[in-house]
Amino acid sequence: SVGGDGYAEIMLAVAATMSASHQWRSDALRPFRSAGSRVVPHTRAVVSPVAYHARSSRRSRRSNKRSQQTPEERTDAAVTVRVRRPCPGDLRVGLLGEGGALGKWDTSRVTPLRRSQSDPDLWEWVLAVPIGSKLQFKVVTIDAGDAVVRWSQGNDIVVTVPHGCTGVDVGVEWPEAKGDARDAPLAVQQRVVVEKPIQDYRVETGG
Repeated sequence: SVGGDGYAEIMLAVAATMSASHQWRSDALRPFRSAGSRVVPHTRAVVSPVAYHARSSRRSRRSNKRSQQTPEERTDAAVTVRVRRPCPGDLRVGLLGEGGALGKWDTSRVTPLRRSQSDPDLWEWVLAVPIGSKLQFKVVTIDAGDAVVRWSQGNDIVVTVPHGCTGVDVGVEWPEAKGDARDAPLAVQQRVVVEKPIQDYRVETGG
């Protein structure tokens, strides 16, 4: 058993502990404290995400470095393929050709194109391709299970990515066959996109 004096000392210690705990919680929840006429942030409420800012800074530096590359320093370019072909029902347009990105002519690995949101007859595909490389492929139609339904007529489409370019745009017109007739050959247009270094742009000023 605890005597009267001992019991009183224990209760005082418990009360002091509860008061300190309550004060700590109050301080932690109060983001600012007044110091005269100024409002000063409370140090317990400030948590600085140092690691996050460091990662963001490194990511920003890498992005800026890539954007400052000249056309001669680039290692890859964007090849954009747009195919105009009406596809009723579940039919879609795909690409099949040489290289891993184009399925290596394996009909079970067709690359499906995405239907344009603004034009239901337009199909689009974009791929980053190493500078100096070549793409060779055919355009096909595929069903809902990605099985090849029809091959395009004529020769393979060959796209060369030259040095100094930032991209190549390939436009393909693939008319739909009427009845049992065979499709007409593709009409293919290619345009090499070259971006001049910023120092090559002349700025005209008055005066």
